Amino acid sequence: MKNKLIVSVLLLATFSCDRVNRLTAEDYAWMPYGENQTLVFKSNFGEIDTIFLLKKDTIFGYPEAQKFNGIVTQHVVIYCRHTSPIKGGHRYLTGEFFSVFRNKQNKTSIDVQLRTKKAAFYGYRHELLIEDLLADGFITLVTTQAEYEDVLVFSSDPYFSNRERFISNLYWSKSKGLVRYEKTDGECWELVEGD
Repeated sequence: MKNKLIVSVLLLATFSCDRVNRLTAEDYAWMPYGENQTLVFKSNFGEIDTIFLLKKDTIFGYPEAQKFNGIVTQHVVIYCRHTSPIKGGHRYLTGEFFSVFRNKQNKTSIDVQLRTKKAAFYGYRHELLIEDLLADGFITLVTTQAEYEDVLVFSSDPYFSNRERFISNLYWSKSKGLVRYEKTDGECWELVEGD
């Protein structure tokens, strides 16, 4: 009886281990930011806004938490302090800014949670898979401050396009991160300083 109990415990321990979808070195290359960086953006109307990058962390997600043998996903996340997107609001909020993660299918995805002065990126209905983004290819973007040759364009979910603070497009440099974003009202913000 004692032997059966030991065998049962060992089998349970062996087969109940979660599968962990870990990030690779190539995945980490999609995270251009570190802690305590400051990103300063200037609009085509002369306004300035700042995003303070606070903390970079590697965390694990449990998308199948209720399953006996669920999958665990690894994420690298940068948190920030940003201006409230509420019009007239002059306060700073803290939250997630950008993450790179392995999903349940073990594919690499990214997530951008951009909230800035009078603007919000409402995201997308599906994950932004790196392989899908690379299929569209990189573009070259020339801003008032620099030229970037490794830029991908993310478009917001059009479902929210009637909102006043709607960011329609993000321009993301693989090496530098967010370099530009555009609102549907014609306002455009470009990175002017980032360390």
